Amino acid sequence: MIQNNKLVPDVEITDLSGQKLRLWDFRQKTHLLVLFGAGAAEAKTKLDDKKKIMDWLGLRVIASGAPPEGFPTGALAIDKFGQVINTYPFTDDLADVVEKELIYYEAKHC
Repeated sequence: MIQNNKLVPDVEITDLSGQKLRLWDFRQKTHLLVLFGAGAAEAKTKLDDKKKIMDWLGLRVIASGAPPEGFPTGALAIDKFGQVINTYPFTDDLADVVEKELIYYEAKHC
């Protein structure tokens, strides 16, 4: 089960292009926003429209298919230390919500 402020399990996911990735490969490098389930491709397209902001926040966005067991459908934000920041449903304002939360997160963890 995924919980906020807890370490995310090191699982292998496959992005929509077929590339296999391990979540812990990104630790100490970048924040992650992993999109799982139906709607992941559409959500990634909308987030790509704000790529400059996502890059500035140090956030890599990965769209995947079905979530691994115990993971929610929707968007999962993981900090660069491997802890879950939050989960989000796919909504039209997902990019804005994630942007605001990551700015707050960064300010809190300076």
